[in-house]
Amino acid sequence: MIAVGPFYMQLITYLFNGDVHLPSLFVLRMGRVVRLFKLVRRIPALSIVLNIINSSYKELAMLAVLWSLFVYISAAMVFYLENMESESVFFKTMFHSLWWSVVTMGTVGYGDIYPTEVAGKVAGVFVVFGSMIFLTLPMTVIVSKFNEVYDGMVQQEKLDDVDFTSMTLRERIVLIQTRENVIN
Repeated sequence: MIAVGPFYMQLITYLFNGDVHLPSLFVLRMGRVVRLFKLVRRIPALSIVLNIINSSYKELAMLAVLWSLFVYISAAMVFYLENMESESVFFKTMFHSLWWSVVTMGTVGYGDIYPTEVAGKVAGVFVVFGSMIFLTLPMTVIVSKFNEVYDGMVQQEKLDDVDFTSMTLRERIVLIQTRENVIN
């Protein structure tokens, strides 16, 4: 109801007032996005991704902190190198430098802002190579976490398929202990 209600409220408002612009309904329309999270229960691949993110949140947080630190340091470096001799055309404020650093480190490189001085260009090369290192380092952590989570899910599926009726009591106890170890 929350997901489709804003459409009908906007339609009624348009019919009576002729005004279609209702910014307060935008928040209610975001309810449609929340419905997408229900797919996680139905699609196993999405649950694997969420388990990976959940198990490696410390590494991802560390990456975000280091990346933002490198963005700030590279932006300050390029700002001062570009404005050392004369006022730069592109790097007028530190915010312009931060924009350049984020775009360059995100490997997008729009080309709207670029260094013009030789020292700024050399610093730009180091920023590009440094960003490649920052983007590739966490991949090893994420891939190893993926292997752990995926292997755990495969073991859990194997344990779920076991027939308890043909087992002795001792085999059942060992299986339950193994299942608890897989979950933990």
